[in-house]
Amino acid sequence: MPQYNTEHHHSGLGLLTAADVHHGLAEQRVAARATVLATAYAAHPERFPAGPPHPAAGPVEVWINPPKILVRSQASSSAQPSHLPTRAPSPSMSAIAARS
Repeated sequence: MPQYNTEHHHSGLGLLTAADVHHGLAEQRVAARATVLATAYAAHPERFPAGPPHPAAGPVEVWINPPKILVRSQASSSAQPSHLPTRAPSPSMSAIAARS
């Protein structure tokens, strides 16, 4: 699905494409949007009753699976870093089989 990575603007990525984030173009894209929004506001401020618009912020960190170094440090530490999402542990296969 190439279009999903190169054409789809993900809300979780600040309306950037996955390719933009992966290839380090996020800051450039957000800056370009800021310029367009400032130009639109200057031309028609009446269209923006809440004041000057700002582009959505890009993500700070993105991954499908956390880097191995973070996984190891989490195992040795009981406190989860604040920048990682909190998630309940998945049930083990034996627990799932026991329910059946």
